Amino acid sequence: MILWINGTFGAGKTTLSYELDYLLPDSMRSDPEDLGSHLMNVVPAEAAENDFQHYLAWREMVVSVLTELSSRLPQKTIIVPMTLTNQLYREQIFGGLKDNGIDSKEIVLDISNEKLLINLSSRGEGADSWPYKQFSIKRQEIADIQAFKINVDDLTIDDVVNEVVDKLNLSVIDDPRTEVEKEKMRKKYNL
Repeated sequence: MILWINGTFGAGKTTLSYELDYLLPDSMRSDPEDLGSHLMNVVPAEAAENDFQHYLAWREMVVSVLTELSSRLPQKTIIVPMTLTNQLYREQIFGGLKDNGIDSKEIVLDISNEKLLINLSSRGEGADSWPYKQFSIKRQEIADIQAFKINVDDLTIDDVVNEVVDKLNLSVIDDPRTEVEKEKMRKKYNL
């Protein structure tokens, strides 16, 4: 199964993906941004886009890689933290997965402008950063997405994890970590 974590930049997708990967007994993370970064490095400047999602090759690679992983590791839940709001791109990726017989579930993290600024500033970005400048556009596109949405403004990451686990009826391990251990893990991954 593919568990796609969607939302604007700074909403907590990466943090949630690491937490779920830790708690789900047979899971792994797969970040399509790695494929996008590769494309941005190999496409010459005269053919370059300002966003790797605009490359059809990226969308096709995401479907191909996730299909391959699902085929080779059918027992795994593959957690995908990626903002994906463009309707055409969503249809190409989710439609491609469905055409390949891959079950996918989507969670959308919704966040207010105020909370986003707090999150971005905690990682050294502000109102002039690329993620912040994309927020209004992405938030409008997210409003049209029909999926399980969680407003994260007043929730801790543990609250968000619990909502996802409950809504999707996921089987997770009992978390043996103390709050200090959780914080240490989150710092390790810059979350």
